[in-house]
Amino acid sequence: MKKYWTFFCCIAAAVTISSCGKDDGPDNTGGGDKPDDKPSQVEIKLEDGKDWCGLVSDIDGNPVKGVTVSDGYACTVTDENGVYQLKKGSGYAARINISLPAEYKVPIKDGLPYFWQDIVSGKTRYDFVLEPLDAPETDFYLFCLADPQCQNTTRHTKRFVNESVKDIKLNADKCRAGLPVYGITLGDIGYNTKSIDYNKSNNIFAVMKSGMAESKIGMPVFQVMGNHDNSVISSNTTYNEEGDIRMEEAFAAAFGPVNYSFNRGNAHIVAMDDIMATDPESVYSCGFRNDQLEWLRQDLANVPKDKILILCVHIPLNSNTGKLNVLEVLKLCNEFAECHVMSGHTHRNINMPKAASSVDIYEHTHGALCGAWWWSTVNTDGTPNGYGIYKVQGNHISDWKYKAVDKEEDEQIRMYYGKLSYMDGKATQYRFASTGAGDIWANIWNWDSNWKVEVYEDGVKTGDMTRHYNSTDARDAWAVGYHMGVVGRTSSTYDSKSVTHLFKYTLKDQDCKNVEIRATDRNGKVYTCNTFTLNTSAFYPMAPGDEY
Repeated sequence: MKKYWTFFCCIAAAVTISSCGKDDGPDNTGGGDKPDDKPSQVEIKLEDGKDWCGLVSDIDGNPVKGVTVSDGYACTVTDENGVYQLKKGSGYAARINISLPAEYKVPIKDGLPYFWQDIVSGKTRYDFVLEPLDAPETDFYLFCLADPQCQNTTRHTKRFVNESVKDIKLNADKCRAGLPVYGITLGDIGYNTKSIDYNKSNNIFAVMKSGMAESKIGMPVFQVMGNHDNSVISSNTTYNEEGDIRMEEAFAAAFGPVNYSFNRGNAHIVAMDDIMATDPESVYSCGFRNDQLEWLRQDLANVPKDKILILCVHIPLNSNTGKLNVLEVLKLCNEFAECHVMSGHTHRNINMPKAASSVDIYEHTHGALCGAWWWSTVNTDGTPNGYGIYKVQGNHISDWKYKAVDKEEDEQIRMYYGKLSYMDGKATQYRFASTGAGDIWANIWNWDSNWKVEVYEDGVKTGDMTRHYNSTDARDAWAVGYHMGVVGRTSSTYDSKSVTHLFKYTLKDQDCKNVEIRATDRNGKVYTCNTFTLNTSAFYPMAPGDEY
């Protein structure tokens, strides 16, 4: 499919373009490599009290009305002539961007969505040119990709490309046979620490941009910033807004605005940086600065409330409602017909039908693409390395699944004997909370409270599994045993004791050889598992270094 570059220069010397302020002429977004693509030659006078202006038009020069234009701090809307006037919202503003209308294609440059222009000193006019879709889109798939978290451009990025990207593209191609497909990361594209800025030392962002190019991954992928994507600024010792914004800049230079929105079908999708950082690794908090809250208020003011709103962040909001402006953000989002929050960060998969008691918002926290930081093929809670796929129909998410990398899409359950210890033959071994001869356990990673989990013995249902959740012994003993016992990790981070989707059951016949778990999701889809994961080396995930 032909790509259309986001920005292009109109160099028709015979035509004089009158521009705002001191500019010689506008830059433009869209179209790019078609020789007949030319922006409308429209004279615009910068209004008193405004800092920037411009024209949003289609590739035939027709004005596009009602498009939100922003500097990341303040928003305005194009009038019936496609013209906008914008007063800067902050002295930190560095880019002018549009909230891409649903009726137009996603502009692409260097393989990624490109919907902004860098602000240039002395330049006040910024035009955008859009290419209409071939046909209206009412439904689409959204792929949510959390925590690739690559720290090096050798083993980490190689696994990301050879495993994650390969699997994502395969499934994007399948989905595209029926509906359009779009993607968004959920932060931690890189893996900076408090002392080392890996983007500077090995240019990780450039490699990740290449890996996520539309031609390689199978869809346009938008980006969300994570805590490890912040730059390392050694002078930052205590939190301040200026330092927080400065830490965003390397990510923004690579991927574009950190607070922005776009529209697909009947959905308004918002991406926000919800990290208030002093250093990327250990000194940060979930929250939104006051300027971010005001930006969101202005952005949402231009969106009909009957749309579905999808808010994409890095740190989960449900456990941080007491942090700065988190609850205020959720309340703004709650004004829409339906709202979902997409997050990552925890390296666990958790579905929360209510992000907070006072709002009717569903939060989906996604397992990481890198799993347990590329040490294995599973996350710390036993969820396989993977990503979420959401089917958006009109203003409703009608279905979703967690797709494990290199696994069949119906593989949603891992089943264990409670009587075994994990891992066999290793110095450190781990057990489930109940270890009776007839006790069985299941990890059902995409479970939520509307699922039903049943046990069949020799083809006959004998009961329902009971969810086992507390903060002390709800561990997937096999996953912990692998990370702590086989791989040799020592940090308690790898010993997850509060897994939210573990289930237990005592068989009626402890010697039954034909055991099946049937898990039915909220939409009636049935997943089954009839094979036990054992504690021998044949059941270990790939050992680090085996292939990479």
